[in-house]
Amino acid sequence: MPKCLQLTVVLLALFGATHASAQIGGCTPDFSDPEWVLVETSVGPMMLELYPNMAPTTVANFMDYVNGGDFDGAIFHRSVPGFVVQGGGFRENAGAYESIPTNPAIQNEPCLSNTAGTIAMARLGGQPNSATNQWFVNLVDNPFLDTTDGVGFTAFGRVVFGGMDTANAIADLPIEDTLPILENPFNQIFRALPLQSAPSDPPGGGYGCAEASPFYGLADETIDTVILDPLRSNGPSVVPILLDPACDGSGATGPPSVPCTTGRDVFEVNLTTQSFFFPRIAMSCSAVAEAEESWAARRAGTMAHYLAQDVEMVSVPEPSGTLPLVLAFASLTTLGRRRR
Repeated sequence: MPKCLQLTVVLLALFGATHASAQIGGCTPDFSDPEWVLVETSVGPMMLELYPNMAPTTVANFMDYVNGGDFDGAIFHRSVPGFVVQGGGFRENAGAYESIPTNPAIQNEPCLSNTAGTIAMARLGGQPNSATNQWFVNLVDNPFLDTTDGVGFTAFGRVVFGGMDTANAIADLPIEDTLPILENPFNQIFRALPLQSAPSDPPGGGYGCAEASPFYGLADETIDTVILDPLRSNGPSVVPILLDPACDGSGATGPPSVPCTTGRDVFEVNLTTQSFFFPRIAMSCSAVAEAEESWAARRAGTMAHYLAQDVEMVSVPEPSGTLPLVLAFASLTTLGRRRR
């Protein structure tokens, strides 16, 4: 494509199609004097166009996190294809996940409709003025987000210049439910973690005898229920102490950590529906020990895979209000997106 045609396409994108005026209630969206933020991710770039004259408090809050470097190394921790991809609240640190410290919550400023390509602040249900650092990209038109709790969610910008290719690429990635792997509180939050590749077992039984599916939970000795894992059970989401009756005990290197004299029973469990199924399945104490060791190895290996394959915001530099930078980025996008 000739470069002069590239520039024409960019200008049309800037002054034309990007400024759809869908709105919430009687508010008229104000797209004047936008600011741009380039989010470099591990799967490609994403240019954000922000509207400070429409949502001044929200944009200022977002910029505080950007300028403070809080989004550098943050991850997209939630992917719901056909709905949103969400990030900004968590990052990696010392081989684990941590929450990004938050500033005080901000006032909701709904005006722009949550249409495909807009970016909006995440907040707590029933608490319109609770947004802090988490934000999401609307992958499709989500009009119900305009009326949630009677006031909606604040859309304060949109993804421009081909950045939706990156957002959709994130939505196309494998999604992992981390409930049985991560410890509280992250396993309760990262129920739809996008990964650049799905975990797989190392060849030759690298995680021992414990399989990731189906799950089996340690049964209570006296009643028909499962014993919960205190490191992974919290609130409405519970996780049993996971064992696997496929283990025969031949590979155990020590005694089990759970009380065991002659043996223990397990149930097959469904973590998604939070249910378990009869019958009980008996395991010897040595099999319990081998299952514990195998699950420990699986958690360590899968955790390392999560950290290596999650979708990271590699850098989110300070914004620019100058058009030349945006045009230069758009030209690079037209020529071909950079992949890490």
